[in-house]
Amino acid sequence: MSVTELPERASPETGRDGEPTRRPTEDDVFDVLANRRRRYVLRALAAQPEDPYDIGDLAERVAAWENDRPIEEVSAAERKRVYTALQQSHLPKMEDAGVVRYEKDAGVVEATPALLRFDRHLDHGSEETASWSRRYLAVAVAGGVALAAASLGVLPAPLSSEATWAAVVVLAVAATALLHEASLRSGDDGGWGGADGDD
Repeated sequence: MSVTELPERASPETGRDGEPTRRPTEDDVFDVLANRRRRYVLRALAAQPEDPYDIGDLAERVAAWENDRPIEEVSAAERKRVYTALQQSHLPKMEDAGVVRYEKDAGVVEATPALLRFDRHLDHGSEETASWSRRYLAVAVAGGVALAAASLGVLPAPLSSEATWAAVVVLAVAATALLHEASLRSGDDGGWGGADGDD
């Protein structure tokens, strides 16, 4: 990530420039959280709270989450649409609420200590967690049914070995775990969907 270096933070109550940071009100918290695109910004910043985020990289990450695709597949038009909305609307609003420090001239945004106040209201990837839970459950149920059928002798002779089905279940769980790990590493871990507008 290419960002301009900013001075170090003085303390949790001040920004990097030593100026006091504004503590968000409850209304600020709910106003910022009311928009999915702003929740995606919070999510990205929460993943690297100590490092400034280049606005171009941030727009690309948010566009990927919005369009449910890997960053590499985000089109220039999708990235530009998010970039423009972040620059003109969302980041200034979030800075006014005290949750980010937005350096428009440098093209960087960073979390303020107030991000913690917002973070506890966010549901980090619960949709994706539920999706993976269902996948693991499906593998377990299918394996259990196959093992039960093999134990009861319901399956034809070549498929009736309990050891064979146990090995198949272990391999299926391992394959599911590998897919889960790959999705986490790619950053394609679902979103905080919602019906609210993005602009």
